Amino acid sequence: MTVTPTRRPPSRPTRTDVHGEHGEHGETPPDEEYHEAAKAARATFGTGIGPMRRQWAPGFDVHVAYGAPITRRAGEETTLAAPSPLSARIDDVMIRRRSARRLGGGSVSDADAAALLWAAAGVQDSCGDGRTVPSGGGLYPIDVFAFCARVERVAPALYQYDPFAHVLIACPAPEPRPNAAAAVPDTFMHRQVTDGAALIIVLAGVFARNRSKYGQRALRYTLIEAGHAAQNVLLASAALDLAACPLGGFFDRELDHMLGLDGVDESALYAIAVGQGLAP
Repeated sequence: MTVTPTRRPPSRPTRTDVHGEHGEHGETPPDEEYHEAAKAARATFGTGIGPMRRQWAPGFDVHVAYGAPITRRAGEETTLAAPSPLSARIDDVMIRRRSARRLGGGSVSDADAAALLWAAAGVQDSCGDGRTVPSGGGLYPIDVFAFCARVERVAPALYQYDPFAHVLIACPAPEPRPNAAAAVPDTFMHRQVTDGAALIIVLAGVFARNRSKYGQRALRYTLIEAGHAAQNVLLASAALDLAACPLGGFFDRELDHMLGLDGVDESALYAIAVGQGLAP
């Protein structure tokens, strides 16, 4: 009789196994611990435990169960212009995309700003079923904020973008820094980029939207989606002949405070500074 061997998952490799070394003070680095905890395993997939939860039943409404697709703040609304058309060839904008380490300090039109925000999280059709970025389970855990420093016909301030209404919602100034919007560039480590930016788009993760379905794997998917949105903004900037630079270096607690985020269930993840390029 032939016995088919049972598939067994490989044992967890340790840092010593792979590199012959330990982390600082013999401890495993936190990012390594998370990466291991978020790995999917056949033994627990679809069981409601582990990093991947049970799949939804047919007809399950994700937004009824897990809340609205954006966490909408209360504030004065500014209706955005229709987005500028993005008609450039995709291969052309991929070739022209560059990270601009300095921005020229000029303004951008409200239509161009609208196009960049739509690229980050825009609704593709009137039903609201499709967005400009892919999202695991259609949960869309990214909320989009915009610091408008020099956007034509938009008052300089910090806003949240509502992709369904295509409006900007003014963020209330947090205490003890009442002029929070003016201080946003100071929360970034590369002031030579942010000081000249006409617009800084901030992508914030709302982790609870993914966590109920994906458990510990939720953070992975949220970070992946932030990357999708950022690349859309960068390519749209190239299509509009604007300079842009992605930014991961910022003081998290300060930026979260200005955005009104608690830093636990929701937090800033990534940003893109956009403006006019410097003359060669």
